[in-house]
Amino acid sequence: MMRWFCGFLLLLLGVAPADDNRIAFIRIDISGMSDQEIRRLAAMNLDITAIQRREGEMDAIVTSEQRKELLARGIDFQAIIPDMSAYAQRLRDENYFSYFHSNEQILQKLQAAANDHPHIAALFDIGDSYLKTSGRGGHDIWALKISDNVAIEDSTEADVLYMANMHAREIITPEIILFFMQYLLDNYGTDPYVTHLVDHRELWLIPTFNPDGHEYVFTGDATYRHQISSDPLWWRKNMRDNDEDGQFNPLYDGVDLNRNFGFAWGVDNEGSSSNPRNDTYRGTAAFSEPESQAIRDLVLNNHFIISLCYHSYGNLWLYPWGYTYESVAEPDVTIFRALAKNCVAYNDYEPGPSADLYLVNGDTDDWLYGEQGVWAFTAEVGDGAVDHYFFPDTNRILPLVLENLGPNLFLAYAAGEEPIVEHVALSDTIKQNETFEITATVTYPIVLTDSVGLDSSSFRLYYRQESDAYFNSSPLSFDDSLHLFRGVISGEGLSGLIYYYVEAQDSLGRRGTSPRAAPLAVDSFLVALPTDYLRLKGEIVRLFHLGQNYPNPFNAATRISFHLPKAAPASLDIYDVSGRFVTSLSQGTLDAGEHVAIWDGRDISGAAVASGIYYCRLQVPLMQKAIKMVLLR
Repeated sequence: MMRWFCGFLLLLLGVAPADDNRIAFIRIDISGMSDQEIRRLAAMNLDITAIQRREGEMDAIVTSEQRKELLARGIDFQAIIPDMSAYAQRLRDENYFSYFHSNEQILQKLQAAANDHPHIAALFDIGDSYLKTSGRGGHDIWALKISDNVAIEDSTEADVLYMANMHAREIITPEIILFFMQYLLDNYGTDPYVTHLVDHRELWLIPTFNPDGHEYVFTGDATYRHQISSDPLWWRKNMRDNDEDGQFNPLYDGVDLNRNFGFAWGVDNEGSSSNPRNDTYRGTAAFSEPESQAIRDLVLNNHFIISLCYHSYGNLWLYPWGYTYESVAEPDVTIFRALAKNCVAYNDYEPGPSADLYLVNGDTDDWLYGEQGVWAFTAEVGDGAVDHYFFPDTNRILPLVLENLGPNLFLAYAAGEEPIVEHVALSDTIKQNETFEITATVTYPIVLTDSVGLDSSSFRLYYRQESDAYFNSSPLSFDDSLHLFRGVISGEGLSGLIYYYVEAQDSLGRRGTSPRAAPLAVDSFLVALPTDYLRLKGEIVRLFHLGQNYPNPFNAATRISFHLPKAAPASLDIYDVSGRFVTSLSQGTLDAGEHVAIWDGRDISGAAVASGIYYCRLQVPLMQKAIKMVLLR
């Protein structure tokens, strides 16, 4: 675990940019700027890496000439990394990239997935990278399809597309796709929700569609060293030889793949550049690049409902339009907002149209939505706990991956447009031979294709005792006074655990259930005599739990216990009262059962922290809990 990393960044903070040819990473205060001033700033062709409007900050990579121009305009900035070459060399010296997947390792993971799970996973070569098409090495572009009938195109199942690593330096993004892939494969057949999604969707995963650029950043290949920065760590584009001189020149070559798609391509020089020297160079024509052609052809040969492309690092959840400040028309903009709102509930990113960040034309989302009718999103994966830019501290990789698992699963679920059913859970009881009433709401899904009616004759309550082989059922009736649907379970002869779920269908026969993925996933309540109640209750498996630390308040150290119902990737981290990351107590896949961690009141660098309030957060796939702790020195 790279404990030096955060400290190294702190060492660089506040250092004035040297008046030399070194490339620097700077932060500009835009909190007092108007939209016009921010647009003029963006028009300087800075390599803008993030705009975080909530924080009033713009990050950019700049040359010495650009720094001089900023100062001449009276724009103040802070040099976060004044010498990017030294920063890059430190990462490589510490073997930083061993914590991520190389191109070869990504392909090995994809091949293993298809070989080990041939009934639900199939690997497709969807195209070639630029270097491969030009006979200079290069790579295939791979897509893994996950579905129950993976060998066929099932027109009754919604298709969802997940992509990452369009920009070479955004190396956290393939990790999110690979983790999602493994989560689906590992939990299929055992987790009801995952099983439901795989059985009723066609999910396409592309961990990298800029493999040439990914390898360039990953290896730091000296063949392609930049004349100024001397390290390709911050490379963004693909590896096209723009002047076709047979030599790769980072000052001139490469195309920004997220400016090369066909909708509104090159509509202006603000959202993309016609100059090959710029980082947002759009290429000579729409779809001039083999990488963007591969995505185009995959989309044209399938019927995607939703797409999600991962970038980094601005803590944003973006949707069209990018090429104009005009809003998407109703009702579509409301649908985009509703989908985005559900996604950011998992990671607290800021949702909004791409143009709110800055104008971009020829990007994937505008083409997918504007020409293909796909509900397209871009996630800018960032870390609100600690500044990491494109290269997170290694103990932050797992939390960043985990916080985006929920959005991945939600978009797969939403693409199916199943009726939304929610019920009020019944409590355990010692009363027998009574009638148990369950209330539920049934509403339309977020409509992505054509609106269809609900079939009220299909609304039913299903229930059974633990010893029963089959579910009984009864119809749901609408209660005008409560504006709810009601179902009844006769309590006569019932005892022990009672399993139940609620189901509703639309006129196309699409099933929505509560809990989702029923009957594999069901709710339950316990019916028992008073003498048996505590005994039976104690036999029910404990769920995900984070206990209060002891002692609390504490001085030297405190003990934190937690319980996992099954083995899972878990991250146990400490944050201060402002939400800034302090240290990590546990990382990795943990066994089911009880676990204990000790915090000695020190941060990740080993320094003792001040007295105050701190939070301990336990994060596993789709769940997290936190406790408040008090440290008194």
